[in-house]
Amino acid sequence: MELHEKAPTVDLDWEEVVEATLVTEPGPYWLSTFNWWQELETPDAGTYRVRWSANGMDEAHDLTRLSGEPARDRYLLQLWPAPAAPDVVIRQHARIAEQYHRSATQPPSR
Repeated sequence: MELHEKAPTVDLDWEEVVEATLVTEPGPYWLSTFNWWQELETPDAGTYRVRWSANGMDEAHDLTRLSGEPARDRYLLQLWPAPAAPDVVIRQHARIAEQYHRSATQPPSR
């Protein structure tokens, strides 16, 4: 995770790049997956833009990684102070990213 004073340049080496607004309150924050978590250094309370970048999502999703094998995916989370703005997909390459984006923007089916 990187905290910036202003919006960093979009690095075109990333296959997936998505931005959204994040409003923080004082207190601890955790980044987690199913079996991993890490406490994050939290910025001051306020409104931020957050950019999530990823590479290798499809390969990592399609294969089971065994203990000791290298990671097939990598991620970067960047934050900077900014007013609230609509979410935006800047780059999308992976099938699984498309599925995640679609599920996040469509209402649940009944």
